[in-house]
Amino acid sequence: MSSREGATLGPLLLLTAYVSAACAARTSLETEEPSADAANAAPTDSTLVDFVDAPTFVDGGRPAVAKNPFRPGDHWVGTYTCPQGLTQLDLQIGSTSANDITDAIFGFDFAPGAVTGSFHLRGVFDPEALTAVFVAGSWIVRPHGWLTVGMQGTVALSTMTYAGRITYPACRSFSVTRTL
Repeated sequence: MSSREGATLGPLLLLTAYVSAACAARTSLETEEPSADAANAAPTDSTLVDFVDAPTFVDGGRPAVAKNPFRPGDHWVGTYTCPQGLTQLDLQIGSTSANDITDAIFGFDFAPGAVTGSFHLRGVFDPEALTAVFVAGSWIVRPHGWLTVGMQGTVALSTMTYAGRITYPACRSFSVTRTL
């Protein structure tokens, strides 16, 4: 092997060794039987990270996992765009269970005060990809001629912004930020 090949392979071999070690550590952690105390213990900071934007590694080289940022009582406020034009949006989180958003309300206000409405949503947050998908449910207040829509997007944990696209063919983007 030439010195040039060795210089190229060196970092690759290090990366391969690191990935192999991380996978072995993860596999051994997943196959070990937890003690009774460990099985009932709440997650610690070393096993569950509250919010992360970039991959962070914890014990044994396992990637950290973000907690569900959608919490009961939260309001995520912003706008979305569909054929009617830019519309105010208030995504209200009603209930959650782990990474499932079991009830939320999509409240909208077009041309402030001219057309308002709301409907239920349910969704799921993917803590590894930092994405959330919501599907439409039943109407609460339905203005004549309006349809329910879903949402699919990414959560930026550093700004607590959820942005992406409205899942209806004629619609486009949305962006909402969690308010305190």
